[in-house]
Amino acid sequence: MAGSGISVLIPTYQRREAVLGAIASVLGQTHPPAEILVIDDGSTDGTAEAVEARFGAHVRLLRQPNRGPSAARNLAAASARGDVLTFLDSDNRWLPHHLEVLGEIAARRPQAAIVCTERSYMRGLDTADSVQSFDLARPLLLGQAGIGHVSAMGVRRDAFLQVGGFDVGLRHSEDIDLYIRLAIEGPVAMIAATTTEVNVSPDSLRAEGCRTGGHLAAIGRSAENAMALLNRCRRPDVGELRTYCAARYAIGEALAAVARCDPPMVVRRPLFRACSLALDSALSLQLVLSHAWVVPGWERPERRAEIELVLRQAWPDPRQ
Repeated sequence: MAGSGISVLIPTYQRREAVLGAIASVLGQTHPPAEILVIDDGSTDGTAEAVEARFGAHVRLLRQPNRGPSAARNLAAASARGDVLTFLDSDNRWLPHHLEVLGEIAARRPQAAIVCTERSYMRGLDTADSVQSFDLARPLLLGQAGIGHVSAMGVRRDAFLQVGGFDVGLRHSEDIDLYIRLAIEGPVAMIAATTTEVNVSPDSLRAEGCRTGGHLAAIGRSAENAMALLNRCRRPDVGELRTYCAARYAIGEALAAVARCDPPMVVRRPLFRACSLALDSALSLQLVLSHAWVVPGWERPERRAEIELVLRQAWPDPRQ
């Protein structure tokens, strides 16, 4: 992954003041990036003008009509010159050592498709010399593992382009979809350091996706995207991964049935298929329950109890 340096990609929409703070956190890094690209996604609040006035030649400013963060990141990636792409959402911040740590990880694991820091996943220790590499393709497909926030990761640019970048058809969970495809392409190198400050606002896309079911719809689409990538992949375990793609799709179907308030017998059919496809009985009720936050209404205790009850009632009898 080492090469011509690190490119920083910052998409922003209607966050004039927030993006100025994000850029300042990049300029305050102990290891400066090769370039900073700010993509104004059709803002009407003077975001682009404020960025130009404050930072001038310190950033490359790109503009596009409002098409969402995936399209904005892809536009910047196509223009980036660095071998490592890093993504910073405009309402988040990096601690001063973030890029230094990512650069060290990338140098130690040049074959990794993704390098990242994320305290909550506890992979490795706090320093780059404790980095661990993982093949996370199967665990990500079944939801057995996570990688963390997009603002905490770096991606090898050639791997990003090879898998097609972010899916512009996904407004929600586009990061998880990308992680799966990148993990099929190569290892994930992680340490458990805290190098980012992530802010989740009430008007965030994550919150919107929970309300609208956008995260739920993304489960099936991410399975389809991974399957399409596997059709041209040369991994020796491609057949097994296709099976896990099908299991992921079936989990999405089951959760969609729960969202429609279908009876347990209807929910059971895709669950039974998912369990049958998980070749080593890796799928469990607890694992499916961990996905259930994507069902609209999950944040309400009474609806959460209903969702959990239906899934428990629908869970296939292991003796069948």
